[in-house]
Amino acid sequence: MTLTAAGMLLLPSALAFIGTLFLTAMLIRRCRLPLIAMVPFGVVSFIVAMWMLSGANGESGFPDLMPAILLRGIALGFLFLPITLITLLELRGTAIAYGVGLFNAGRQAGGLLGVAFLETLIDHERALNQSVLAAHILPGRTAVTERLVALTRGLAAYGMEQGEAAKVAVRLLGREVAMQAGIIAFDTAFLVVTLFFFAAAPVLIGAKVLIARLVSEPAA
Repeated sequence: MTLTAAGMLLLPSALAFIGTLFLTAMLIRRCRLPLIAMVPFGVVSFIVAMWMLSGANGESGFPDLMPAILLRGIALGFLFLPITLITLLELRGTAIAYGVGLFNAGRQAGGLLGVAFLETLIDHERALNQSVLAAHILPGRTAVTERLVALTRGLAAYGMEQGEAAKVAVRLLGREVAMQAGIIAFDTAFLVVTLFFFAAAPVLIGAKVLIARLVSEPAA
């Protein structure tokens, strides 16, 4: 997939995110829905989107990836505005500045830590997967021989000399192994994000309840 194609794939997700922000604001303002009501829907939608992406493969195209990408944008729209309002709406006076600063610092730090963790995980998984796959690419194996023969014939059909075509076929097979290792690594990363949200959602809800009780106890 080219960079332009990747941008075209992500563009509907951005539009869905913007549209969901407006929808969330309308539901809060006109329908008087509580802020917390849309957070579970956003979390569940994000979990489902990540789970759908974890099943992608080298043959996945726009029709396969678009539903998950759109659902991801919708989920972020239902999460971003309510969480921001829950965090800042009840602050007054100088506390607003401190609240905005802490909120942005926490969001930036969490984003950077998450990206760093996922990049490290993907690099580790890619190397591990490539070594495991390469261990099965052995000379003399029927599947390997058939694949090399098919690649060699395809290159020779385009006018490449037979000996050179055989060498290029070996390099192409190695590139295919590396690409498959990367795909499996990304699938693992999406699955890890899914499991993280499964574990984080109850923890966040429990922390919210605990903090509310601790704050209300002195006033009692």
